[in-house]
Amino acid sequence: MNKKTEQIERYKISIDLLRYEGEMLWKILSSYMIVNTIILGFITQIAYKDIQNAVLTFYPICFFAGILGLILIVPWLGTFLRNSNYYHFRMLQAKRNEPKKWRLLKHEGEHFAKGEQVKVYNQKIQIGSLGRLMRNKRAIYFIVGIFTLIYMTLIVLFGPWWC
Repeated sequence: MNKKTEQIERYKISIDLLRYEGEMLWKILSSYMIVNTIILGFITQIAYKDIQNAVLTFYPICFFAGILGLILIVPWLGTFLRNSNYYHFRMLQAKRNEPKKWRLLKHEGEHFAKGEQVKVYNQKIQIGSLGRLMRNKRAIYFIVGIFTLIYMTLIVLFGPWWC
């Protein structure tokens, strides 16, 4: 195997590892999102009739579901950060292994990912303003933050201090 063929194989393997890490990242995030959504759906379904009269009273179902939700936020955020780091690590490996003149991940790919305008086939392309504002990591922090606020609200509104 010559040096060029070896470099292309190394690049292909790097891309496969990058794809794997990306898929794992979103599968794990989706799993936690589903679990948290089910918890909130469970709370809403069971307590809907009583919640209107139970605000600022101790309501164990909502209170303990809020605590459970907050506990689940920790592994959700932890696995996201860990897998996100793996993904960025694999991206750097793929960029390092990319043949110099290909410019798929390096140069144009990096500029595009940063929200800059790039030119492909004499056509200028750029990520839209909302896409530049709401990068994947920010979007996940936003979603986790919303679930955290919901769970904290449940704990405050339905805690044992209202007995």
